[in-house]
Amino acid sequence: MRLRKEKGMTQLDLALSIGLKSVGLISVAELYHNKKHFNLEHLYKIAKILEIDLCDFIKDWEEIEAGFPPSRE
Repeated sequence: MRLRKEKGMTQLDLALSIGLKSVGLISVAELYHNKKHFNLEHLYKIAKILEIDLCDFIKDWEEIEAGFPPSRE
Protein backbone atom coordinates (compact mmCIF):
# COMPACT_ATOMS: atom_id res chain seq x y z
CA MET A 1 0.00 0.00 0.00
CA ARG A 2 2.80 2.41 0.92
CA LEU A 3 4.62 1.84 -2.36
CA ARG A 4 1.41 2.34 -4.38
CA LYS A 5 0.56 5.54 -2.53
CA GLU A 6 4.11 6.88 -2.94
CA LYS A 7 3.63 6.56 -6.71
CA GLY A 8 0.33 8.44 -6.48
CA MET A 9 -1.78 5.52 -7.66
CA THR A 10 -5.24 4.62 -6.44
CA GLN A 11 -6.33 1.04 -5.93
CA LEU A 12 -8.43 1.35 -9.08
CA ASP A 13 -5.45 2.64 -11.10
CA LEU A 14 -3.36 -0.31 -9.98
CA ALA A 15 -6.13 -2.86 -10.51
CA LEU A 16 -6.74 -1.71 -14.07
CA SER A 17 -3.00 -1.57 -14.79
CA ILE A 18 -2.54 -5.24 -13.91
CA GLY A 19 -5.61 -6.37 -15.83
CA LEU A 20 -8.23 -6.55 -13.10
CA LYS A 21 -11.72 -5.11 -13.53
CA SER A 22 -12.24 -3.90 -9.96
CA VAL A 23 -10.37 -3.01 -6.79
CA GLY A 24 -11.58 -6.07 -4.86
CA LEU A 25 -8.36 -8.07 -4.90
CA ILE A 26 -6.16 -5.00 -4.40
CA SER A 27 -8.21 -3.90 -1.41
CA VAL A 28 -8.28 -7.22 0.44
CA ALA A 29 -4.72 -8.21 -0.46
CA GLU A 30 -3.26 -4.93 0.81
CA LEU A 31 -4.94 -5.56 4.15
CA TYR A 32 -4.46 -9.36 4.05
CA HIS A 33 -8.17 -9.60 4.79
CA ASN A 34 -9.47 -13.19 5.00
CA LYS A 35 -5.92 -14.34 4.19
CA LYS A 36 -6.22 -13.02 0.62
CA HIS A 37 -2.89 -12.12 -0.93
CA PHE A 38 -1.23 -11.33 -4.23
CA ASN A 39 0.28 -14.23 -6.15
CA LEU A 40 3.70 -14.06 -7.77
CA GLU A 41 2.25 -12.95 -11.11
CA HIS A 42 0.41 -10.08 -9.41
CA LEU A 43 3.57 -9.01 -7.57
CA TYR A 44 5.60 -9.11 -10.79
CA LYS A 45 3.05 -6.94 -12.62
CA ILE A 46 2.71 -4.52 -9.69
CA ALA A 47 6.50 -4.16 -9.40
CA LYS A 48 6.72 -3.40 -13.11
CA ILE A 49 3.89 -0.83 -12.95
CA LEU A 50 5.35 0.88 -9.85
CA GLU A 51 8.87 0.70 -11.32
CA ILE A 52 10.31 -1.01 -8.26
CA ASP A 53 12.32 -4.16 -7.65
CA LEU A 54 10.29 -7.24 -6.80
CA CYS A 55 12.45 -7.63 -3.68
CA ASP A 56 11.03 -4.37 -2.27
CA PHE A 57 7.86 -6.27 -1.34
CA ILE A 58 9.87 -8.75 0.69
CA LYS A 59 11.89 -6.04 2.43
CA ASP A 60 8.71 -4.28 3.52
CA TRP A 61 7.20 -7.54 4.78
CA GLU A 62 10.33 -8.45 6.76
CA GLU A 63 10.27 -5.04 8.44
CA ILE A 64 6.57 -5.35 9.26
CA GLU A 65 7.13 -8.82 10.74
CA ALA A 66 10.02 -7.48 12.82
CA GLY A 67 7.92 -4.58 14.08
CA PHE A 68 10.16 -1.91 12.61
CA PRO A 69 9.08 0.93 10.32
CA PRO A 70 10.50 0.87 6.77
CA SER A 71 13.88 2.55 6.55
CA ARG A 72 14.11 5.87 4.70
CA GLU A 73 17.82 5.76 3.88
